[in-house]
Amino acid sequence: MNDLNYHILKLPLPLRLAHVQSFLIQGPKGYALIDTGIGSATGQDELTQALCQHQVRPQEIRELFVTHYHGDHWGQAGWLSEMGTRVIMSRIDDDFLQRWFERTDYEEINLAYYTKQGAPPELAQASLKALKWLRTLSPYFKATDLVDDGDEIMLAGLLFQVILTPGHSPGHACLEHAATGTIFVGDHVLPHITPNISVEPGTLADPLSAYRSSLKRLLHRGYSLALPAHGPIIRNIDERIHEILEHHIERESLLLAAMSKTPQSCFALSQALFDFKRLDAWESWMAMGETLAHLRALESAGRVFSHQDSDGEKFSRLLGTTS
Repeated sequence: MNDLNYHILKLPLPLRLAHVQSFLIQGPKGYALIDTGIGSATGQDELTQALCQHQVRPQEIRELFVTHYHGDHWGQAGWLSEMGTRVIMSRIDDDFLQRWFERTDYEEINLAYYTKQGAPPELAQASLKALKWLRTLSPYFKATDLVDDGDEIMLAGLLFQVILTPGHSPGHACLEHAATGTIFVGDHVLPHITPNISVEPGTLADPLSAYRSSLKRLLHRGYSLALPAHGPIIRNIDERIHEILEHHIERESLLLAAMSKTPQSCFALSQALFDFKRLDAWESWMAMGETLAHLRALESAGRVFSHQDSDGEKFSRLLGTTS
């Protein structure tokens, strides 16, 4: 088995999730990067310093592969592109991102959507502020190369294959290096926490079901290493995938147990899964999104039904459904 020469760049985040990992790949044709950290001046300096620790200048990066459209993964893509770096991203996530750049009212759309899910006004306004702040860390860029599931790409002169794994984002992409049994998993599989799977307006209607299918795609492929964007290397990805799948079964059981004959909002039901007193505005928003993803999956499975009333959308358990 050939060696894959890579370095982990641990880049700070201004969030409770304190770091994101970028991967510097060295190959026969120079250097490539997987993900970049946030798009601030500070983030630019931190990425530059991390590269310099390996005697690499930013302008030496030939290719950048972006795993998905969340800003902590592509924040410096535009800056690198200006220096001649090819920016590679899934066609699906690039499509959403370009629409997000065009729609400066996206945060308000998100706010209106989750207000109908029962978000109290104070949470909605605090979350809106957090969403707008995150936009300031996300400067415009356009990928130069768009890829689809199964595409083969060259990074630093090495051959990789794109594996689309929708769920955390509609077009989340993992990158397989078959020669070494290595897979770069972005936020698809994380070692100590479960990736946030949320319903977002204009994206996947049932992201959790998509995510489960994506997880199962990576089972039994013989990977020796899985390299995540947050946390340590995963050496037994099959075991971790089974743990995550079981986690979501347990969360659905908690939701079903919390349902009564009286229809309830997503926010009311989210109290069964999360202690909001321990969460900041951004984390509370993600908690609601994750709860709604579970409810949509249960609805798709015929275990829950939803209806609209004057206060918004409400959910009930179907008769005969057990937790």
